Amino acid sequence: MTAPAREQAGKRGSAKREAAEARKAALLEAARALLEKEGFHDVSLNEILRHAGGSKATVVKYFGNRNGLLAEALASGARQRMVELFEEARSADPSSLRTGLEQALSGLLRFYLQPEVLRTYRAVSAGAGYPPELARAFYANGHGVIVDELVRFLEPWRGKGLRRDIDLPTAVSRLTHMLRSNLFERALYGILPDPPSDEEIREEAVQTARLFLDGAMD
Repeated sequence: MTAPAREQAGKRGSAKREAAEARKAALLEAARALLEKEGFHDVSLNEILRHAGGSKATVVKYFGNRNGLLAEALASGARQRMVELFEEARSADPSSLRTGLEQALSGLLRFYLQPEVLRTYRAVSAGAGYPPELARAFYANGHGVIVDELVRFLEPWRGKGLRRDIDLPTAVSRLTHMLRSNLFERALYGILPDPPSDEEIREEAVQTARLFLDGAMD
C-alpha cells in the first residue's frame, strides 16, 4: 500500500471510530435522560432508539443488550456527577478540610435525595425484576464511584489534618452509610412529610462531617 493510500485508510478508520463514539454517546445520553425521568422498569429500548437514533444491532454491538446499555448509562452518569460535585467541594475553601467536606457531603446528600436516585435504590433493594447486572453496576458505579471520589478528595489531607494511618476506602464507605442514615432513609421509606430543605440538608452534612472528622483527624 502506498503512503497516500495508507493515509486515506487511516482517515477512514479515524472517521469510523469518531462516528462509533458519537453513536455510543447518543445512546448513553438518551438512556440516562430516560432513566432519570422514568426509572429502570419503564424505559424501553425502542424509546431509547427513538431519541438517540441507531438500531438494536448497534446496542448489541456496543453494550450487549438493553440491560448492558442501562448499566453503562448508570455508571457514566454517576461518574460525571461525582466528578462535578467534588470539584465544587475543592473550590469551596481549599485551606479548610472541614469546609470542603461539609460542601462535598451536602452535594452528595442532595444527589442521594433526587427522585431518580431514590427510585433506583428502592428498585435495587426490592430486587423484584431488577437484573443482577444492573444491581452490580449500580453498586460498583454508584457507591463505588462515590467512595473513590471521596477518597481522592480526602487523600491530600493525610498528615495535614487527617491521620496518616487511616484506611480511607473503608472509612469513607462507612461515612457514606452514615450520611444516608437519617434524611435519606426517611425519604427512601416515604416517611418524610416534605422534601428536606436546603438548611436541613446542610445541617445533616455538617453533623456527619463533624462525627467523621472527630475520629479521623490528627
